[in-house]
Amino acid sequence: SPKWGAEKEGIMDVAIKKTVIGVLVGRFQVDELHEGHHNLIKTVMENHDKVIVFLGVSPAKGTKNNPLDFKARELMLHESYPGLTIVPIKDVHNDEEWSKTLDEKIREVFAIGSVTLYGSRDGFIPHYKGQFSTVELQARFKISGSEIRKKLSNKVIANKHFRHGMIASCYDRYPVTF
Repeated sequence: SPKWGAEKEGIMDVAIKKTVIGVLVGRFQVDELHEGHHNLIKTVMENHDKVIVFLGVSPAKGTKNNPLDFKARELMLHESYPGLTIVPIKDVHNDEEWSKTLDEKIREVFAIGSVTLYGSRDGFIPHYKGQFSTVELQARFKISGSEIRKKLSNKVIANKHFRHGMIASCYDRYPVTF
């Protein structure tokens, strides 16, 4: 994977040949996009004519690591980036199978054009076995989604939207035996 050069707006500047299609793979399991997310997305958008964001979808619903479903995260991304192409990709335990599925989904959206895939800290790149080049985006600062979720879990908000979300979350879980 190519490395980065000079710093630019919190993200290191890309040192690769520009391709037509930029693909960002991530989880975005937070209540709102933080500065690091915005920098990642803007970096890809500034360097590519076509952009796809793939959101990892876990088979485990409503967990501490994956509290939000695809639709909630898609809507969150579209709040800031309304025209962005956002596609789900299921998590599987086989890197080759997952990579093949990712490559096929990219070509379903954009059949032709050169492609570069982007990931970040602790992302998919070490597991990707597909045909396209990858770039690991290195943030100047570290923001942990796990820490954000942990802090949010301790706060109850007195409004109907919070209660609505709590109720929806309970109904969106698989049945649990106690």
